[in-house]
Amino acid sequence: MARVLSRTVLTSGILNIAVGPDDTPFDVHIELICDCSPFFDNLLKHRFTEPQEKILPLPDVDPDIFTEFLNWAYRGQIFEGMLSPKWIDLCRLWVLADKLGARELQNLVVIQCGNKYIRFGNFVDKEAVEFVYNRTPVDSPLRRMVVDTWVLKSNPEVFAAVKGEMKAEFWEDCCLALMKNAAISGERRTLQSTADFKKLYSVVESLRNVWGERSHVPDDTPRPATQEQMDNRKLRSPRPRSSRASSEMRNSSGSPSNT
Repeated sequence: MARVLSRTVLTSGILNIAVGPDDTPFDVHIELICDCSPFFDNLLKHRFTEPQEKILPLPDVDPDIFTEFLNWAYRGQIFEGMLSPKWIDLCRLWVLADKLGARELQNLVVIQCGNKYIRFGNFVDKEAVEFVYNRTPVDSPLRRMVVDTWVLKSNPEVFAAVKGEMKAEFWEDCCLALMKNAAISGERRTLQSTADFKKLYSVVESLRNVWGERSHVPDDTPRPATQEQMDNRKLRSPRPRSSRASSEMRNSSGSPSNT
């Protein structure tokens, strides 16, 4: 569901975010991004009382995946126009949402995963499995989803072909899932609808994030700024990017300063 872009949000100032190793520039409304992400809300918690630097670096984030986060923040949509997003991109967005504390987005990704699985019936590919096991804790619902798609859709031929290329931890989880399924009144778990994905893999309050910490900061419910806070904001006026670049070029050229 798209957010209501109120006048307060749209006049709250712009945050410049440099994303990825090449510092891809993104300009985002500050109150919007703080409203939908406890990570940003906590990072900019002094924005009402102290001047803030308005360029925020996120060097470890993929710019394309961050674009999907912003698409959700502004429009409530992800991977628009794509019939079947790649498993790796879905998993990357889930992990980014975990880092940013955006649980609503995590659960939207789960729904997209369910749509992909139900429509095409394929399990999560090897690249995505490796990514998930490198970036999530052992109790992650994303891991459980990955394992279940393999348990339900894989076969001995696939196992024989890739068993030496996948983490032993992943195969152990698959074996455990198989045994659990067999132990439940002789019935095997099935994934027949998107509702099954929502029920089994949605993020709940007790989950921890990829660092083993709570995904949300203490007292982490984002709250809109009050009018008094907005009136007392102390944000530095941003310079155009071209002006900053020209200044940096002059400094790096060794030009003497005026005295």
